[in-house]
Order: sequence, then structure tokens, then C-alpha cells
Amino acid sequence: LATSPDPATETTPPPTAPEPSEPDRGGAGSESGAGAFTLPGLEGLPIPLPAPQGSYDAPEPPARGSLAAAPAGSTDANGFMTRAFLEQETEAVHQALIAALDEHEEGQVRGIPLSVVQEHHEPNAAAGCTNGRHAVMMITTAMLEVAAGIAETKAYDELAGTDTYETYVTHVVELVRNDRRMEGVDASLHSAPHATDPHKLARQRHLFDQQVAFILGHELAHHYRGHTNCVEGRTEAEIERDQLSQLLAHTVPPFSQPREVEADMWGVTNVLEAGHGREGGTWTEEGAMLNLDFFRRVSDHGGAELVMAFLSTHPPSVLRIPIVRSTTQQWNPGWRPPRMPVPGEGGGQGVELPTPGGPIHLPDPSQLPVDPSRLPIPLPRPR
Repeated sequence: LATSPDPATETTPPPTAPEPSEPDRGGAGSESGAGAFTLPGLEGLPIPLPAPQGSYDAPEPPARGSLAAAPAGSTDANGFMTRAFLEQETEAVHQALIAALDEHEEGQVRGIPLSVVQEHHEPNAAAGCTNGRHAVMMITTAMLEVAAGIAETKAYDELAGTDTYETYVTHVVELVRNDRRMEGVDASLHSAPHATDPHKLARQRHLFDQQVAFILGHELAHHYRGHTNCVEGRTEAEIERDQLSQLLAHTVPPFSQPREVEADMWGVTNVLEAGHGREGGTWTEEGAMLNLDFFRRVSDHGGAELVMAFLSTHPPSVLRIPIVRSTTQQWNPGWRPPRMPVPGEGGGQGVELPTPGGPIHLPDPSQLPVDPSRLPIPLPRPR
């Protein structure tokens, strides 16, 4: 979630995405041309990323003894990770992601502080700018609590052959529905000896790290890909281009969605770069898939009743999941995703984007405000 420079003054309501037609429910643009995705409300704007190939094989759980042991004091008597450890581990993951970036990208985000916000109801994370144009990043304690709960139940289920993950996620959906404080796993779900088994403790840390890595990788990408445009180390050309892109995204909200897709692609790439040779446990797309599965379930179970900021500002998980899968399939060390088309690169004349039915012309953002009804792209009705 990339925030505006002053969220308190943001008055544009988030768009309501129309229901996709039945053939589109798999997430890829159905007939939008080979190798393209479509976004709700931007059906005429293909995203140039090949669709995943073949069926999806989830990463195999690591062998017993292959993961680094959980640090002393990181868990309580029930085998649950402590809040102090979760915050400490989140910062360590943050630094590992930054260290894995290219020099130009790393220079832009090196000094951005990561804040753990004491917000216990809404699982969320964000990248943005303060009123003084200082770059910031945040993650809520509710998000850490949920990620830890997912990691703990998945690790326990792998060892014990149970299904406590499903029970936990269903419980969290009810907490969100009733606007209640996020909480960890019910201690009655896990019992000895599995709850405190050394491999289970190591595995839950591994799963937590991968989830947080994808969340923070996505937010870091918002900064170094220019979506916030308040970081140091950018060229004048980059600053000008991204200012124009921001104008369009803020004036016509659905245009912010391609930036979320780009942040997913670059975020999971950052995770894979940081974690492919990581001592104590390789990072894969596993954490991303767990996060997106959680938000898909929240959306599916809650529908319009669950108006979480994360759900209202991001493309649906049915779209994001195949994007993460496709990016992972293409990745190898050093590979980088394609850059999203940026309206405003046409020298003041706008930019033409190819579609299966012929190119569409997007106006240069410097010509805004634009009457959305005159754009050649169907826009959803605002809430």
C-alpha cells in the first residue's frame, strides 16, 4: 500500500472493482492477449507479464535439521513467538532485503526507517511520505500477529498432520469482521511435544521471515520504483516521470493499480534475491503465497462488509497470486521484472498502450484534471 504525501487530506474514495466475468476468475486476463493481465477497472490496460506456465507446485517444506535453530528466548512456553522477537526479526528481514538490492535501488531506501505501528485491529503495511517529504515505511502489530499465527499453525500442521491453519484463519476472519483486536493462536490448538519441537520452532520462524519479507519487499519497491517519489538518490528524469505518474494515479484512482502489480513483481524478486543463498533457510515465494491466501480468504468470507485499507487499495488476490507465480517462474539471480508503462512518457502527447483491439491513448498527466468519463477505459463506480 503506497500512501499519498498527506493521507489525512485524501478525499478520493477508493474504487469498487467490478465482479470479473466467469472465465476471468483465475486472475489472468482471459482474452486480453497472450502474456497480459488485466486489472479491475482497467480492462483495456494489459500488464506485460507472461501468465504462469503449467500447474503450480508449492515449495517443498525444508527437511528436518536443515533450518537454523530458533534463537533462545524467541518463543514462550507454548512455542509461540514473542512480540519482542517479532519486531526484532522484522527489522532484520528489512535490512536483509535492502542489502540484496542493486546499488541504485539500495541507495534510495537505505536510510528509510521502518516503524512498527501499535495498531492491533488492522493487518496492514505501507510506504509513503510525511508532510515534510520524508520517506517512511510502516507495518502494524496486527500484521505481525497474523503473520506469526499463520507461521505457527502451518509449522505445527506440517509436523503433527493437523489442520490448525484453517481454524486460525477462519478465526481471524471473524475478528476482522467484528473489528476486534488481532490475536495469536489459541494455545489449546497446539500441544506437546509438537508445539515446542525444535524443527517446528525453526520452521515457524522461517515461514514468518518469508511472509514479512514479501510484505516489506512490496513496500520497499513502492519507494525505489518511484511510486512515492520522496526518496533520495533519484535522477531528475526519474523524479519528473514519477511526478507525472503520481498525478494520474491520484486523479484517477484505478491508475494506481499497475503500481501495486509492479510492487508485487519487484517485491517477490527482492525476496528471492535476498533469500536464494540464505544460510539457515532459503526464501522462496512461499511467504507471498501465504499472505495472499490470507487476504483472499478475508475478502471471500467478508465481502463488502470487510473494508480493510489493504483490500480496497490493492488488486484482488486472485490476480496477485498468478503475478507472483509468474514472476517466480521467470526469476533467476540477477533477473529483473519488466517496468510498467508510465503515462506521461510521450513528450506531452500522452502515451499509446497496445491492446488486443488496438492501441488506446492515455493523456499526459500534465494535462489533468481529466474527466474520467472521457477516458477510453471503463472505470468502476466509486463507493
